[in-house]
Amino acid sequence: MKLLNFNFLNHLGICPNHAGLVFFRKDKKSLWQQSCAKPYVGVYRSLNNPACANVMLENTNKKLRALIIDDEEDICYLLTGMLRQKNIDASYVTTLADAEIHLQKNDPPVIFLDNHLSDGMGVDHIARIKKAHPASYIIMITAHDTSKDREIAYRQGVDFFIGKPFSRDTILKTIEKINSA
Repeated sequence: MKLLNFNFLNHLGICPNHAGLVFFRKDKKSLWQQSCAKPYVGVYRSLNNPACANVMLENTNKKLRALIIDDEEDICYLLTGMLRQKNIDASYVTTLADAEIHLQKNDPPVIFLDNHLSDGMGVDHIARIKKAHPASYIIMITAHDTSKDREIAYRQGVDFFIGKPFSRDTILKTIEKINSA
């Protein structure tokens, strides 16, 4: 049995010709029909390829989570609002020490990290965060936006680098890149 992820699907509907929910893949080549009563999770079979093996569809359509690490609370509020508009559950901390505590208990897929914080440099913590949370995307956000700062951040393992001040469009385009990765 093969495991499918909701991220591969983009249409959901009820087909009058078939029992159950019907899912269309983004590539429009595959159509899967639910063959059990439990919605969103269950065994599915291909409607357009009967020879295809059954698949298990895993409901990964959970709300994306993000952690914001920035000592400027207004930036935290601004980013939180932008992310919530995209259905991302965002929380924030204002120090690296609080970030360490938060990251021991949580594994956010997206981490916004300021570089100049009251208790240290964010860039010095990138490698440690990446080691503990290898699947997380780290987005460095900083007012110190020089080519040297970018080079150091990317060398340490940051995935994206956004200079302050940033626009809503820049943040949302970065999130779209992460969602499409």
